[in-house]
Order: sequence, then C-alpha cells, then structure tokens
Amino acid sequence: MIDIKVICDRCKEIAGFPPDPGSGFTAGYYNAKAWARFANPGEEHICDSCMWDDPRYIAVYGKNHNPPKEFRYGDDCTIHRTSLLNVETDSAGKVVSVWFRCLALPFDQTVVDTSRAAEMRRMSTNSPVRIKAIVIEDRING
Repeated sequence: MIDIKVICDRCKEIAGFPPDPGSGFTAGYYNAKAWARFANPGEEHICDSCMWDDPRYIAVYGKNHNPPKEFRYGDDCTIHRTSLLNVETDSAGKVVSVWFRCLALPFDQTVVDTSRAAEMRRMSTNSPVRIKAIVIEDRING
C-alpha cells in the first residue's frame, strides 16, 4: 500500500481527514485549481483549516463551517477524474468495498442466478453511463 501525504501549501502541515467525521466530509484538503477564487498564486493544495479561515471563503460560506445536509461529491473538485465505480472483492469474489474516486460508498450484495448475471454483464459492458458526481446525504449533521 502506498502512503500518500498531501501537504498544505499555506501552513505546510500534512492535510488529513478532519478528526470529527461530521465536520466536513472532505479528504482534508481542497484542490486549489478547482477552488481558484480562494487560492493564492502558486498554491495547489489547501487544508480544510486554512481554507475555512480564509477571508474570501468566509465571505461566501461563513465562519462556522457547517456542511449542508446534502452535497455533491465529484465534478472537478477531486484529485481523481474517474467516472466509474471501483468494486473491490476478496479472493472468493465477495464484494468488500465500493468506491467512487476517494469516497467509500455504502452497498449491499445480492447473489443472483445465472440468467440475471448474464443479463447484467451485457448491460454493464455496453453502458454509456458515466458518473460525474454523487449527491451525499449527511446523516450525521442532518
């Protein structure tokens, strides 16, 4: 496993996940390119704390950062641009996790019969659908 650390260009600290899972639902930092109106020249990554203390950010979102009850994850505001879900399985083929970019998604798994499996393989192989963003419901703060 590769351990990737993102350093905030303002405070030079490692940008990690917020200690309180209900405090923002971000990866711990903002991509300055996607949030350019709040970034200083030359910045690439801004940690949550530095962003939330920025006067430009406060003017738009307020000082007390309270995430909305629903928000969009994805679009061009993440470091990855994939438009597919990633399904991880164990060696027996049982699903252990489902991801959209860096966001783990809730899931359940249903064992289906042979005809349903064949139908779904045909459908997913030829699907023109791509995911741009996912609407998240905040069940901690909402």
